[in-house]
Amino acid sequence: MDPSAVVSPSAGLEPGAYVGPRCVVEPRASLGPCAVLLGSVYLAHHSRLETYACCANSASVAGRCAIGEAAFIGANVSLREGVAIGRNAVVGLGSTVLESVADGIVVVGTPARPLSRVGAA
Repeated sequence: MDPSAVVSPSAGLEPGAYVGPRCVVEPRASLGPCAVLLGSVYLAHHSRLETYACCANSASVAGRCAIGEAAFIGANVSLREGVAIGRNAVVGLGSTVLESVADGIVVVGTPARPLSRVGAA
């Protein structure tokens, strides 16, 4: 954990989780094994990143969000409260996610809309 990060004592960080510079992790938020918050990420109350999930710089995750295993949240993304991001899903740079995203789907835009499936040519 970077020394400039602010992490609530009631937040859960599992082994290998990384909290980068200037991140904020609110009470009851949690990061699974090897989950990553890069710089200036805000993770609100009761939200969870599963194993290998990653939030890029300046992402903002509202309360009660669930980010699935190996999902990637791009830089400057905003997630609305209660949104679920599926396993291996990708949220593109600067997107605003208002609805849940299924496993393996790439979404982009404001509001975020499906673009393709992960691995589709």
